[in-house]
Amino acid sequence: MTVRRWGIAVRALLRDRRGRFLILQRTANSGWAPGAWEIPGGKLDAGETPDEGLRRELEEETGLTVTLDGFEGALPFEMPKVHVVTLVFRARVKSGRFRLSDEHDAFRWVSRSEMARADLSPQVAPFVQTFIRKS
Repeated sequence: MTVRRWGIAVRALLRDRRGRFLILQRTANSGWAPGAWEIPGGKLDAGETPDEGLRRELEEETGLTVTLDGFEGALPFEMPKVHVVTLVFRARVKSGRFRLSDEHDAFRWVSRSEMARADLSPQVAPFVQTFIRKS
């Protein structure tokens, strides 16, 4: 039996000043879920707290500085070599000029109903659907 390690990731339900959510499209040559849409975030670096890691990831992926408004929940996800627990926070844009990282091909600011219809990655889709239904 192969023992898989555990990892922690962080993601944000990031809203702009108009209340729209940011979704990002993974690159077509991504090793996992190419072309799928996702909410921004990523893996923690060694020694980072979840809030530090999420702020760093959002800066790297979007160029934006954010304010974290609270914890929304956690979701488990199985990857081929690791069990991942993703912590999801509510966040809003504080400052900065948007720029898309090379990890993504496109971005969209969407309403809650548009986010519900987006082709979201299998990692975040169930969580986002639950968030939309309960809100």
